[in-house]
Amino acid sequence: ARIAFLQGERKGQENLKNDLVRRIKMLEYALKQERAKFHKLKYGVELQQGDMRPPPEEP
Repeated sequence: ARIAFLQGERKGQENLKNDLVRRIKMLEYALKQERAKFHKLKYGVELQQGDMRPPPEEP
């Protein structure tokens, strides 16, 4: 019973970690989009960066 409890707890922690990592990636992407938008407004040209694509979804 103790093993099953610990396995369930570990699975919950893994799910929490994956959720937080996904949220961090989403926020990083949104920040890059904002920076690109304001760069274009300020300088009138688009930011020349190749990583402006959304992060790939992980299973």
